[in-house]
Amino acid sequence: MSSASTFGQNQWLVDQMFQQFKEDPSSVDQEWRELFEKEGSPAEPTPANT
Repeated sequence: MSSASTFGQNQWLVDQMFQQFKEDPSSVDQEWRELFEKEGSPAEPTPANT
């Protein structure tokens, strides 16, 4: 994904959803599946973004 700031304070939720997606892709909404399939893992926050 472009940057950790894309999701702001909800980055933790996106990370959690990605972990859920890795275990069972059908357990997340279609839009999230498409995003994760296209973009891969959400970016890790950098010290400047935390």
